[in-house]
Amino acid sequence: MALFQVDTPLPHIPDNLTIPQFMLREIDGRPVRPRNVPFFIEDATGRKITYEEVHFRTYSLANALSLRWNVGLNDVVCILSPNHVDYMPAVWAAQILGAIITQVYSRSSAG
Repeated sequence: MALFQVDTPLPHIPDNLTIPQFMLREIDGRPVRPRNVPFFIEDATGRKITYEEVHFRTYSLANALSLRWNVGLNDVVCILSPNHVDYMPAVWAAQILGAIITQVYSRSSAG
């Protein structure tokens, strides 16, 4: 079995934050992504998606889920999606609201 080691110390990962809080908020001690480095790159087109755009899309969707469909704490949200740059913002939007995510692979078949 291969052992993975790094020479530099890894940053502290707090255990009192949700994944969206850790990924989308400016938190002391978290490495800061340089502004010229994209957060995601769309596979089909190569379009670069910035931190600001991911942040905006995630929180905008969270607002829509809450206001339009009343999604909240312990509600179950099913996401049926191919591998896409909007997948993680959709997951994080539901998690921000305290919802539970269930995922379905878009190419699944019955049986």
